[in-house]
Amino acid sequence: MLFHHFKVLIRTLLRNKTYTALNIVGLTGGLIAFLLITLYVQYEFSFDQYHENKDRIYRVVKQNKGSEYFGSDRYAVTPPPLAPTLQEEFPEVEAATHLYAPKSTLIGVDQATYLEEKVVGASPEIFDIFSIEILSGNQGELLTEKYSGVISESLAQKYFGNASPIGQTILYKGSHPYTIVGVMADLPANSHFRMDLLLDFAGMLDTEPATMDQWQNNFFYTYCLLRDEATPQELEAKLPSIVAKYLTDANGGGAFNNTRFYLQPVPSIHLQSRINFEINPNGDIRTLRVFILIALLILLIAGINYINLSTAKAFRRAREIGIRKTIGAHRRQLVFQFLGESFFLTFCALILTLVVVHYLLPGFSEFVGRDLSLSPVGQIWLIPFLLVVFLLVGLLSGLYPAVVLSSFKPLSILKSHAPSGQKKSTLRNTLVVAQFAVSAALIISTLVISRQLNFIKSKDMGFNREQVIVLNIRDFELRKKTQTLKEELLRIPEVKMVSTASDMPNFFDSSTGANWPGKPEDVDVRLYTGQIDYDYLDLFEMELAEGRGFSREYGDEKNAVLLNESAVKALGWEEPIGRQIFKWGRDTATVVGVLKDFHHNSLHLSIAPMQLFFTASSRQVAVKVSGKNMAETIAAIEAAQKQFAPNYPVEYQFFEESFAQAYESEIKTGKMASWFTLLIIIIACLGLYGLSAFTAEMRIKEVGIRKILGASVGSLLLLLSRNFLSLIILAFLIATPLAYYFMSLWLENFVYHIDIGLSVFIWTLVAMLAITLLTVGYRTLRTALGRPVEALQQED
Repeated sequence: MLFHHFKVLIRTLLRNKTYTALNIVGLTGGLIAFLLITLYVQYEFSFDQYHENKDRIYRVVKQNKGSEYFGSDRYAVTPPPLAPTLQEEFPEVEAATHLYAPKSTLIGVDQATYLEEKVVGASPEIFDIFSIEILSGNQGELLTEKYSGVISESLAQKYFGNASPIGQTILYKGSHPYTIVGVMADLPANSHFRMDLLLDFAGMLDTEPATMDQWQNNFFYTYCLLRDEATPQELEAKLPSIVAKYLTDANGGGAFNNTRFYLQPVPSIHLQSRINFEINPNGDIRTLRVFILIALLILLIAGINYINLSTAKAFRRAREIGIRKTIGAHRRQLVFQFLGESFFLTFCALILTLVVVHYLLPGFSEFVGRDLSLSPVGQIWLIPFLLVVFLLVGLLSGLYPAVVLSSFKPLSILKSHAPSGQKKSTLRNTLVVAQFAVSAALIISTLVISRQLNFIKSKDMGFNREQVIVLNIRDFELRKKTQTLKEELLRIPEVKMVSTASDMPNFFDSSTGANWPGKPEDVDVRLYTGQIDYDYLDLFEMELAEGRGFSREYGDEKNAVLLNESAVKALGWEEPIGRQIFKWGRDTATVVGVLKDFHHNSLHLSIAPMQLFFTASSRQVAVKVSGKNMAETIAAIEAAQKQFAPNYPVEYQFFEESFAQAYESEIKTGKMASWFTLLIIIIACLGLYGLSAFTAEMRIKEVGIRKILGASVGSLLLLLSRNFLSLIILAFLIATPLAYYFMSLWLENFVYHIDIGLSVFIWTLVAMLAITLLTVGYRTLRTALGRPVEALQQED
């Protein structure tokens, strides 16, 4: 019996090659997108899940009420004494540690030097809290000795090859010796922090300023492991006592009445933490929810295609069903047969999906910046997941067609050759509207995202960001010689101008409370603060609203300050030139100029008050180049820096690239949305093509009669297409308000954004009508151009 059903299935599929191909291609396209998105989403949710005690590990986060920075008053960094205080004074805490993670640290090994991004300082308790696999060394003794370190397996291979790293010496910051006492396995990539070199925290502090171990400094990430019987609520309720006891005028150097600490579960950090000074860039759960919705919609549309095409073909299979029922076939046998077809097609589509995803995954992984894998090794969820998808897609896609087809009454079928299709036609029309409503909403969303990104690219930010190369100066000795470096760089023919500063115009990350002589006690103004040299404004073509910029004519401008227009407004000064302001709370500086407002952070945030002081040397050097012979120019710039800091690798980046990084999430979201929108449209068009072919086939005699009576090809084309066009317009009307609402919410993430104009909806409607006419028109045109005699000879 099974073999008989299988023979019927194969014959049916081969007899209807076009519909079979449309179904397989549609299901495959939907499954490809669904599987790619699922792999990405699962990876994002897997961050920090590998820790054995993940449910008891918390990060301590600090909140400074009333002190907003980058739109948030919460900070991931905390004072260094916090970790030992938690462990000593609170019985709920089993272990606590702090991490110190300086960026781009110079490491010396023998005669070579390396610039490493994943150097972390910690106390020995880190091994009690996190699941870190130790390959060599005694875990109970690691980091207990001063100036000791633990190296990752990959970094040990890089530094020492196949030789044992135990007992080897490395130079922290190129000059401070540390002894390697252990080797750890590389941390999984799905961790919110990375470590290639783990150094003794106390030893690292010896190389930093003396105040680094004080309560008023916040450079450290604090983690604690709670005891089994303890709850985070119990510990959080006691944390205000730390503020009262240690963050006071006598101990902390200032009042901290608005400071509080709270606990954050470590597994939630990657997706649900939107606070300042994260140890690494995080993901965004809101974006993931959008992609999950898109994945489900794509799969739904692929299933709708199958239902539409299967029920449409019911009219062609009516006689087969009638005959089979007449000779004794039971309804459940027919249901089993049609479900078998659905599962067989789904199986074929799933196999084809796995093959295609295997080849697409490397490129997709590179695009999303994640190491995704299709291998079930290490991903025990994958095989059960694929099995569930196979069963659900096969069942949901095939159940309704199976029930409908098996319900035909044999007598009525054999008398009229086809069952009544009114209810089925209504259902098909509803499903078509649903498909294209989703397509329309995604087209609108993609256009809005694209226009917002174009707005960002073209908006006048208040500075010129073209043809600028930025050097990051890590060597403190070189920072003292930046004027000499500038002179050397200016000797390069393609270099037009050079400037040094603490920050580039698109990202000032330091802020302080404003203070000036006669400041009212009830006024609180925070100013973003930076340092620039004489050439900064000219290099970036920034404009002054009044006064002057820093000038060599006035010599050392250490007692001068520039404000932006927002700062003048926030301070309430009608005539700012000549006013005094305290420079970091000590010496006073005189306002010599007011800058026109420029976007010193991304367009997600409004322009904030800021002050700029003078510096002759700092951590970044901007080099304006002509744009010609770029490779030779970069090589000359590298050679110039190497003259002064031969041990430091040259770090450079085009300013345009760093500017775009602020919108990396939106750029990737836009690209992914575009590709998946295109896929949804293709899948929907496949179904539309199949339905148009079926409609043309069902009305072929009518077309023949109309042609004999003189109907033109154009009128026949309109006759066969107008039903689909009306469905598309209805889908557009349904999608428009939904898309407008959700994209308005998305644009609220930007303080500066476009307005969703009428043109977005007009272009969407035009695109949908054009797609429909191209899809439907091709098949209906063939019918309309056919010979009437052949049409009238078609068998009912």
